[in-house]
Amino acid sequence: MARETLEYKGYLYLIADNAWQSLDIATIAERFDVKSIKNTAGDIKTVGGRGCSFLYTTQDHKKLVYRSYRRGGLIGRLLRDSFFKYARFAHRAFDELELLQTMRALNMPVPEALAARESRGLLFIKQDIIIKQIENTQNLCQLLMKKSLNDRTYIEILNTCALLYKNKIVHSDLNIKNILIDNNKQIYIIDFDKCYIDKNMSKDLYVNMLNRLLRSFEKEQNLHQESFYFNKDTFVKLMHSHLDKI
Repeated sequence: MARETLEYKGYLYLIADNAWQSLDIATIAERFDVKSIKNTAGDIKTVGGRGCSFLYTTQDHKKLVYRSYRRGGLIGRLLRDSFFKYARFAHRAFDELELLQTMRALNMPVPEALAARESRGLLFIKQDIIIKQIENTQNLCQLLMKKSLNDRTYIEILNTCALLYKNKIVHSDLNIKNILIDNNKQIYIIDFDKCYIDKNMSKDLYVNMLNRLLRSFEKEQNLHQESFYFNKDTFVKLMHSHLDKI
């Protein structure tokens, strides 16, 4: 099915359902202007390893996330923010917006996307997205730098991950920095770049996702040592019990 995009000054815009529908395209385009955001927004905080994302508060007190899609590794040094337009994940921003909409329609605990944008050249695409912040949260890495988590919390984390398997959603980078917990102990999963629905998703693939999550715990534990309050044996035991029930 063709996407219903809006074109304006060389960019294509995809607007989420029930988001910014009352705004004209010029106003939407201005909301993607990084210079304008940084000149008018408050509480700007850069996040992510390559400085391509930041959190901010708009003048009307909306807390949002802006992310420009970037490459990593050696290729990223040559083509920092350009993606081959015929590659499988060429339209990463549009794909992520649509996947987030689908998941929210399933009442899954994920962020709400507002709009995505593409600039298309002859061979390459540049793109960005704006998403609502999930307020009053910390990721698992931040929490475990302060205190240990009880078994119940780990079980809830695993049950939240199970929603991905239940709905056949493949998360390409399930790690402890992409799982948030708010002040009310509600758990969220974020960062669905290059994630997708696979109707034939196997349990083995889900196991691989959880093993990736486990490796992210181990990575941070090796990095922070005694100041990271993670008990691997406990989590592995709970993970195996969780998988036995699926």
